[in-house]
Amino acid sequence: MNERVSMAKNPIIFLLFLIIIFLLPDQVLSQKLTTKLADKSFDEFAFVDAIGLYEYAYQRDTTDNYVVRRLADANRNVGNTEEVERWLKKLVDRHAETPEDIFNYSQSLKSNGKYLLAEQWLKEYSELRPEDGRVNIQVSLLEYIQFLMRDSTNFEMRNVSLNTIGSEMGPAFYKDQFIFSSTSISTKSKASYKWNELPYLNMYSAKINETTGDLSSPEPFAPNLKTSYHDGPVSFDQDKDIIYFTRNSFVRGKTSKSREGVVNLKIFQGKLQDGEWKMTGSFRYNSDEYSVGHPSIDKQGTVLYFASDMPGGYGNSDIYFSVFSNGEWSKPFNLGPKINTEGNEFFPFISSDGVLYFSSDGHGGLGALDIYFSVPERGVFNSIENLGYPVNSSKDDFGFALDSTGMKGYITSNRTGGKGDDDLFFLKIKHVPVIIRGVIKDRDTKDVLADANISVINESGNTIFTSVTRND
Repeated sequence: MNERVSMAKNPIIFLLFLIIIFLLPDQVLSQKLTTKLADKSFDEFAFVDAIGLYEYAYQRDTTDNYVVRRLADANRNVGNTEEVERWLKKLVDRHAETPEDIFNYSQSLKSNGKYLLAEQWLKEYSELRPEDGRVNIQVSLLEYIQFLMRDSTNFEMRNVSLNTIGSEMGPAFYKDQFIFSSTSISTKSKASYKWNELPYLNMYSAKINETTGDLSSPEPFAPNLKTSYHDGPVSFDQDKDIIYFTRNSFVRGKTSKSREGVVNLKIFQGKLQDGEWKMTGSFRYNSDEYSVGHPSIDKQGTVLYFASDMPGGYGNSDIYFSVFSNGEWSKPFNLGPKINTEGNEFFPFISSDGVLYFSSDGHGGLGALDIYFSVPERGVFNSIENLGYPVNSSKDDFGFALDSTGMKGYITSNRTGGKGDDDLFFLKIKHVPVIIRGVIKDRDTKDVLADANISVINESGNTIFTSVTRND
């Protein structure tokens, strides 16, 4: 989750320290002090500042592999995949790469559309770390990419006109309104988020063109719920007029920080009263020590899905759910290893018919974050499917939401060709995907066959789909 807040403790000291570094006659000492200052910015999630300082340190000593690696890490956090590839290639060319560098290099290549090279480096990583579950589905990457590109005619997508050079994200529906968050629709605040130097997210409502899906006339939404930091994404209990929304830990005009000085994400609740949205409380399992965000409430208003990096998960960020019973929310349940991975799972969305959609960078796919869905089997989410192209791209795709018909919706993406950092895209489902599940067994021995080739043939005898069975 990259909506945490960090601020320099004292900007005057920061400036004086910077001046001293630049005046130092000893190049080695200057490089070391610059690196130390860059590390401080990095640890406070001020990645744009950190990149500038690391680049200065690199100019002083181009052989410092630590600085090169940190430049790759900082650029990955702000989504500069081309720069990530460039810096990690330096480590690879120097034979100074770690196994994790190799994995990150393969992911940057994939995000930049270089699938053949990505597959080569993934295979090398899998030989070094065969136990890493992130690799299992990706080592046959090229075949998998072709598989994900197969049904591109199932969806119609277009970039909406209200997107800005900033970030528009977190689509949601309330009655006849479209709700989203933006950094740049309009802002009077000069404050910027140190992570990427963009303004903080504010919530807006917009009008939907029912024919084209385009969005227009954005207006500030729920001003009573606004803070000075990130507000959104949101989810609504339509029948009870209740809003669940993400924002940084900010209550009664004050931020609440973790022991490490981080203002994490929390879920809050509001209700429409006398025509105005008013704060009514917060989710009882919020914490100053980790983030809880990206809420999605089911149609009945009794199950809340969310993402969190709380301790005890499978990876960096997992998806959980909590059940409302007897007037209170239950202890969160982790959705388990079929959904969650060693990577990141974000932005759950539970549709009106109970299908779970979410974004992940741990299940393979076309890019970094891809959107997946899971149809419950006897109330349990035991298997997932990638929505494929064009919903997913080689970049980050997330923040999926459908309207009440289940045939139209919106996603968020930073794909190539967009207008800004993150854009909203209208999505129309033209053909509903059909999921076929089963077990392939040997006709004689009845043994389950792994890696079996499957073909689906239509009435005319033409093969319309081929695949290979998975071991799970």
